[in-house]
Amino acid sequence: MANATTDRKTVFTPEAILRVKGPYGIPAATKVPRGVAQVIDDNNRMVNPGTTTEVVAGVTHDAYDNSAGVADAVKGELYEGPHCFAAHGVNPPTVADVEKMGYMADNQTVSRLAADGSPAGVIEGIESDGQIRINIGKRPLA
Repeated sequence: MANATTDRKTVFTPEAILRVKGPYGIPAATKVPRGVAQVIDDNNRMVNPGTTTEVVAGVTHDAYDNSAGVADAVKGELYEGPHCFAAHGVNPPTVADVEKMGYMADNQTVSRLAADGSPAGVIEGIESDGQIRINIGKRPLA
């Protein structure tokens, strides 16, 4: 898949709502949709995941529009905890990957392989619709 550019439907659990991070700046000329995973760059700004060096910081609860502003004119918050995302088309997590680290290939896609993207959290399960439930911010025990 590619990075989502429109809001995603996502369910926020009470656990996620209690684990708020931020505020973080939004880069200039940028829109960040609701319900997407984000990492924090070296300037303390939200950006899309996808590199193996950045750890996913959380998921947006609201959409943020800084398309007409300078960097940091708009700030937003991220939420840790369980969220559901699409499975990677080539390296999708399977039942064997539950309780292991999942990786965000982009802001809406989970892979089972570190080479595909940013470390995100523990894979908790696979929903009946094929979505991957991943606990953003949680690290595997071993």
